[in-house]
Amino acid sequence: MLSVPSGELTQGLMPSRRLSSRLMLMYLSQSVQCRPTDVEQQIVETLREFRKAQLEMRVKLGAGKLPDDALLFAGLDGAPPSQKRYSKAWSDFADQIKMPDLGFHNLRHTHASELIDAGVDIVTISKRLGHAKPDITLRIYAHLFQKDDGKAAAAINAALNR
Repeated sequence: MLSVPSGELTQGLMPSRRLSSRLMLMYLSQSVQCRPTDVEQQIVETLREFRKAQLEMRVKLGAGKLPDDALLFAGLDGAPPSQKRYSKAWSDFADQIKMPDLGFHNLRHTHASELIDAGVDIVTISKRLGHAKPDITLRIYAHLFQKDDGKAAAAINAALNR
């Protein structure tokens, strides 16, 4: 899964080392720090196709080849697009696929919600979202963890019956 909704994405994505089944991406945060995020193979292939098309377009325009560590989503000059541009692109895409009026940042919350629902631990979710500490993530998403107290009771029952 790719954490596309991250606010840090507006600063750019930079491909990093390639792994056999996935590509490690680095998000440039607002504090200009990088953090790795694992991405599923289907997304990796899509991003590779995008990069190939991007490079072909640059050659046609006479802009030359990009360095290997260039941002994936950038202008011809290599600079990251503005947050406004990402929001506009998302809005246009949402209109094309007839999505309800859903802000770009809401995708971040959807991503976090899906990870919580899948049982991903809070530390991992916090890191993917770029939160400084897991307690920030918990304060925002605590209500999503309160859906099944039965799991807690079953865990204690199992421990007591050992």
